[in-house]
Amino acid sequence: MKTVSLLTLLAILYAGCSGCGGGGGGSAGNGALSVSAGSPCFAQIGHTVIISGSAENYTELIWEQTGGTPVTNMIQNGLSLTIDISASAVNFEQLGFRLTAKNGKEEMSSDVVVTAVIYKKLYRLGTFDAEYPHRTEWKLDWSAGDASGSNTYNPGYWFSFDDSVPGGNSTVTPRPVEADTLTTDGFSGKCLKIDYTHGSNSYAYPFVGFGIKFADNADPDYKHPFDISSTTGIVFRMKGNFPRDIKISIISPLYDSWGMYSAAYTTADSWTLYQFAWSDFSFPPSSWNPGTAYPLSRIIANAAGIQFQTTSQSKGETGSISVDEVYIYEM
Repeated sequence: MKTVSLLTLLAILYAGCSGCGGGGGGSAGNGALSVSAGSPCFAQIGHTVIISGSAENYTELIWEQTGGTPVTNMIQNGLSLTIDISASAVNFEQLGFRLTAKNGKEEMSSDVVVTAVIYKKLYRLGTFDAEYPHRTEWKLDWSAGDASGSNTYNPGYWFSFDDSVPGGNSTVTPRPVEADTLTTDGFSGKCLKIDYTHGSNSYAYPFVGFGIKFADNADPDYKHPFDISSTTGIVFRMKGNFPRDIKISIISPLYDSWGMYSAAYTTADSWTLYQFAWSDFSFPPSSWNPGTAYPLSRIIANAAGIQFQTTSQSKGETGSISVDEVYIYEM
């Protein structure tokens, strides 16, 4: 596990994409001057990306970098800009670019952000700022479909859970997670924030948690498998109101007991970037877990979602945990 201080519809985000934005536009005419620098995108550090702007009724176009680590090469070709992301750029560093259009009478500018990342591809697990902020449109992104190659499934939703099934009385809010409950400012835009209290009854192992399924239906136990073997791991931002002991787990329909492949960590009290490769996940030891220890590769080929769970087991513990910018990544 690596820790670095510093989820519109869900779209597949290519780090190292061939271009950002969309072209179009025309030269000077009788209409009003307009310009757009394109759409934000991710670009892999050390690689080339093309930004495509658009403009109308211009006679001159000027591209410039406005922020972040300077790119090592910048070539303008009309409305497009080819840039080489410097190896000195920091993971998730935002690089600013501006396209200015002139027509001899007036000028107009538009800005775009290219986020430099170390990953080849990123797949966002929902976003907390879109029209449907509590769900993922994974079905629109994952070209291979589910584990059977099908794309006939419904999008998954963020959810929260407590220990009431095994007999605990812990509480967590919001439950359920709905669009109108995502009102907390996150690292960027809004985030999912849960508030919880561990129970204090006779149940010895209190916990709460939250997560997202890649696909969903009305059955709370529904687990729709996806083969994500081509990906490398998961990266996200999180913070707690105090340091909190957490485990992140891979949801799968293959499990036949409570044990899951998980990775443990402790949150910081400020926004922190966490990155886990699938190889960082391990299965609970057989000495206290009765479940079948399927190979990790088989779980990755039948993954149904991701969940986070508190692990301190401290009765009466109260706290809050916030999560933002959750991506599955490919190196």
